Amino acid sequence: MRTLIVSIALPVALPVALALALPACAASRHDVAAAKAARYRGDQLELFRGVRAAIADKYTIELSDETTLRVVTTGRWYTPEGLGASERNGDMRDVPDRSIHLRMIVRLRPRDDDDWRIEIEPVLVRYFTGRPDPEFLSLDDPSVPGWAHGRVDQLYSAIHQMLERYQVAEPAR
Repeated sequence: MRTLIVSIALPVALPVALALALPACAASRHDVAAAKAARYRGDQLELFRGVRAAIADKYTIELSDETTLRVVTTGRWYTPEGLGASERNGDMRDVPDRSIHLRMIVRLRPRDDDDWRIEIEPVLVRYFTGRPDPEFLSLDDPSVPGWAHGRVDQLYSAIHQMLERYQVAEPAR
């Protein structure tokens, strides 16, 4: 009797649990917009450590420079569908056609007053099989897949969550 209940309940419970868990993974548009517009106030090195910690949770850090307040992630290849693709011995010819190499450059920038803001510059390169030169892309290029925008937005949101206690309220208009 017990195995019958488990075998009936599991196929029903698993999709329900996944449906409830998936929306919690991504930041909402409102959260992303708030993260992009946020201003922070505090010691620049403390803010920078928070930025670096948030990035390290999601990406491998290639370069972290406290003097320029800049963090660069290690680039990674993704298939056109957004799945991770691997190259063998640094040879990009091993990745599928139209794969995109993504790395993020994150800067902590001063504003006019004592406040700071986050700036993320994604560096996107698309590989074409048989072509010797990859294509450099900007995020506003219409051919850039939505998952690339999503990765940038997720990083903005993760950094914002890490620095939330330093956030300065926007003045009323």
